[in-house]
Amino acid sequence: MADNRACGAKTRQGHPCPSWSMPNGRCRMHGGTSPGAPKGNRNAWKHGKYSAWTKALIAFEKAAHLK
Repeated sequence: MADNRACGAKTRQGHPCPSWSMPNGRCRMHGGTSPGAPKGNRNAWKHGKYSAWTKALIAFEKAAHLK
């Protein structure tokens, strides 16, 4: 227990959460330990399918096959 304050979230019955809060003011069940989603979208660059260079290469190849 990092802090002696109550969580502050409400239960389904409308009562306050009985768990103790973490430094950010919520307990582990109401957002105390999660840092959130990772920054940026690294998954789109795994294979290079969406890069500008790849799009230009695909357009060039399509033009070359039409001739």
